[in-house]
Order: sequence, then structure tokens, then C-alpha cells
Amino acid sequence: MISIFGEPPFNRPTQSDVFAINGSSWPSTEKLHHQVGDRVRWRIINLSLSPHPMHLHGFYFTVEATGDIGVERRLAPSQQRTAVTEFIGAGRTFAMSWTPERPGNWLFHCHMTNHMSAPADSAHAGHGADDTAGGMGGLVLGIEVTGISKIETSDGRTPRRLSLVMR
Repeated sequence: MISIFGEPPFNRPTQSDVFAINGSSWPSTEKLHHQVGDRVRWRIINLSLSPHPMHLHGFYFTVEATGDIGVERRLAPSQQRTAVTEFIGAGRTFAMSWTPERPGNWLFHCHMTNHMSAPADSAHAGHGADDTAGGMGGLVLGIEVTGISKIETSDGRTPRRLSLVMR
């Protein structure tokens, strides 16, 4: 569930607002744990007054239903879409499913920078070596996938393992 906690006026977001998923803001959001090959299903509910393009790192997901707080409509198979980012308006919902194919630490987050950035006066705003939040805050959800990768290269070779560090 996406929400905003802040000061009045409540009709539009302000700089002092705190964006939250399931009542918490990153890095205090729960971390989800899945196994490679699991069928993962989520229902996203936007109770905030802002739209959010919600993005899943590392995997495609299928949008299976859309709606609002009162009614959600399952999409026919021909209407379902594959995405990595789904726009969800204020008061709207969508149901998604996906299958993790490789292990790692992944994120599901809002693609609007100010909705996933730690406020400047936050303890998590720095970029030091001990900063576990990475300068992020708000609408960010951590996902840990464990197990053995199901992905093979087209020529049968083992995929290369790469690491990228940005500072």
C-alpha cells in the first residue's frame, strides 16, 4: 500500500511529506524474500494523492488486474501486459505477478526521484560507506531472491557474473 504522511494542505504533496510503502519509508520498509522460480503476486494500492510509476528491477512482471479502491477488474489474457514499470494514479490499484529467474538483491520503487530520495535533513541522506540506505528513502522496497539461476545463455554457456559499484 502506497501512502504519504505529511503536513496540511493534504491536497498536494509538499517537500516535508514522507512517502511510505505498507506504512514505512525506506530503509525501514520490510524486505521481501523469494526463491528463484517462485510465482510472486502483489496487489498495489495507491492511497496517496500522487501518481507513481512503480518499477521492478531485474525482472518483467505481468499486470493482471487494474481498478480503484472499490473495484478491481481482472484483465483478459489478451489485455494483460508485460512491464517493468506500471503507472498507478491516485486512488488506483493494480495486481501484478512475476517469477524471479536469478538470485540477488532487487528493488521495487517509484521512478519519481523525489518519491524515492531521502530528505536532505534525513539521517539517511548521506552517501558515506556506512550508509545502508544509499541516499534513498520513501517508496522503495527491497527484495532478496535466493536459489539457483534459471537463466541460460543462447549458446549454453554459463552467464558471466558482473558487479557494478557507483559512488
